[in-house]
Amino acid sequence: MSLQGSQLLERLTRAVRDRRLTAFYQPIVSGRDLGVTGFESLARWNDPDLGWVPPHDFIPLAEQNGLIGAIARHLADLALGALSRWRAAGWDVGVSLNVSRGQVLEKDFCSTLTEIAAEHGVAPGWITLEVTEREAFLESPGVCEVMREAVSRGFRWSLDDFGAGYASYHCLVDLPLSELKVDMRLCQRVRDSRVKRMLQSILELAEALEIESVAEGVEDVELTALLREVGFLRLQGYQIARPMPIEATLGFLEQASGVDLARGA
Repeated sequence: MSLQGSQLLERLTRAVRDRRLTAFYQPIVSGRDLGVTGFESLARWNDPDLGWVPPHDFIPLAEQNGLIGAIARHLADLALGALSRWRAAGWDVGVSLNVSRGQVLEKDFCSTLTEIAAEHGVAPGWITLEVTEREAFLESPGVCEVMREAVSRGFRWSLDDFGAGYASYHCLVDLPLSELKVDMRLCQRVRDSRVKRMLQSILELAEALEIESVAEGVEDVELTALLREVGFLRLQGYQIARPMPIEATLGFLEQASGVDLARGA
């Protein structure tokens, strides 16, 4: 079933109103021992007639039509509820939330996140806020101030898709970042000696600035080994696991504690 933009927007508006959007969670593991360190929360929408609508179809639509704030608050509520469940079960993990330009510039951005964290009894230090390099909004007036306020409240910031968009290296110095997620297209070219040296240089810079590193797009056993060898502190990708509903996460944590995630065995 194919819809025009206005029809898709109408369906999305109803889905947001009825809180029908949900979150899937993709594991992030340590580059040292492959233990699970956390999950990234990813927006998902299963429409009764359309089925699963890709995020790249509905997220821009939400941003263009003023729906992204409501979606973000709903997904944050779900993700921090999930985080509370993981921590209560004894797992020392965190959660990462994707944050858009519209969210960061909302007047109550930091206070809303703080309130949701308090409602679920989770510490802000367990929560990483991801801003994507591709959006190129990091130098917008007020953004750095909001990011610093969030840090003062205990939240962590991650720069996602580094190497894919418009952010310059001074962002690593000027912004209060705790984490750098290197774009999957770079990571997947690590077999190229020139790219490998580039990745090593990026990691050396990140380490000098006390910023942790994550490799995205880890999709096979050899790639896992190569990226660990380069020195990434954490890894994320389909070789580790695909995004999964909350119901599957506790089982994954139990299983992952006794298997070799690098081989998926």
